[in-house]
Amino acid sequence: MLRCVLQRAHNLRHSDPLAGVTFRGSKKKTKVIKNNPNPVWNEGFEWDLKGIPLDYAAEIHCVVKDHEKMGRNRFLGESRVSLRDVLNSPNLAACFTVSLLDAKRNNTGATLSLQDQLPSSSLPPSLSPRMISMDTMGEEDTESMLMLEPSEEQGLDDGGHSLVVSGPQGPQGRETPTGQTPKRPPPSYNAQAGLRKRRRGASSQNRPLPNKAQDLQVRVRVIEGRQLPGININPVVKVTVAGQTRRTRIRKGNSPVFDETFFLNFFETPSDLFDEPIFITVSIVLFLLHHEILFL
Repeated sequence: MLRCVLQRAHNLRHSDPLAGVTFRGSKKKTKVIKNNPNPVWNEGFEWDLKGIPLDYAAEIHCVVKDHEKMGRNRFLGESRVSLRDVLNSPNLAACFTVSLLDAKRNNTGATLSLQDQLPSSSLPPSLSPRMISMDTMGEEDTESMLMLEPSEEQGLDDGGHSLVVSGPQGPQGRETPTGQTPKRPPPSYNAQAGLRKRRRGASSQNRPLPNKAQDLQVRVRVIEGRQLPGININPVVKVTVAGQTRRTRIRKGNSPVFDETFFLNFFETPSDLFDEPIFITVSIVLFLLHHEILFL
């Protein structure tokens, strides 16, 4: 699964910009932001790699256009982003700020910021690290992974290995200081048998949440709706978390497929943010036709 977050553009001409990103022939588009030369989208998209690993020649194609109510959208700039830096990154993620080029491959002076990330299963077989799913805080978290990497300083007690926690989004895990003893011992490692799976429920006490403000990210994926009431409806989904709101594109029908992912960034204490509810609202958009009658 390849994940791409289109974050923002800078120094566009005055327009109603929207961005599109294409990977392996599949195109995704952001929402339109009205009259803003420095739009902030923060919209995430995902592509199923269908078992085909990435190589160093893989790239994504980004295009920014000016939305036009009548006719075709006006081209503002494009850029091709190589995924080589993602493959070379230890956590399989990279942030880019690329220049947008015009149709003649000249620099337009505008830039586009984005972030790409992929799981280790998308790597070529020769580069894939060993990844093992673990349980976090006593609850099953299918996206939390433990990557086993050689430590720089080989120790006698830990067998020369260190555990690095990595996830698809959000803040990176912090390593335990060498002068402190971790509250929970790491799972035992055997060179032949590998990482031994921890029994569920082995640790009954959860760690207290940190009381210090830090960068946090909440990801919400809206997949589809089923059997919504009404006739010829145009549903839209609104997601609100701690005062931040995101909306999907408008769909048609009673069983709409949205497949949109929203990334909401916060700088708060985990204890405060985790108490905030997530509000999900489904609304029906009504289109009113305005007729003008001319009297001669």
